[in-house]
Amino acid sequence: MIEFIPQNLLKKLGLCPCRADPDHGKMENRYFVGEEFRNYLFISCLSVSKDNQGKGVGRALLNCFLNSEEFKNSDGALVYVRERDERWDSYIHWPAGPKEFYLKAGFIIVKTLDNPTEYLLCHKNVRMSV
Repeated sequence: MIEFIPQNLLKKLGLCPCRADPDHGKMENRYFVGEEFRNYLFISCLSVSKDNQGKGVGRALLNCFLNSEEFKNSDGALVYVRERDERWDSYIHWPAGPKEFYLKAGFIIVKTLDNPTEYLLCHKNVRMSV
């Protein structure tokens, strides 16, 4: 499954690309990017069942998204991720998958955040002129 939302609606709808902790003031503006990303899509979830992981299903889902009309009508895609490690199952609050998966697919690091270490990745839509 892949789930995404227009970036410009995240703040408007009060959504955050992470599980912020509002009780401790963790709903930080750092999770919202500037106007240059207004027409981007935000990937909030990309999930493949454990039985189907490592078989190209996630890559197929991402390729389907990157070839969709929604993506073609946007300026690109954004996703927040962490690095994969042996405790990956404990990162259920990062449902989009690991950083390495997106870097292999052509995403680039736009921003590195601390506490915890996380990354905002971007894939720009390169429109072909006719």
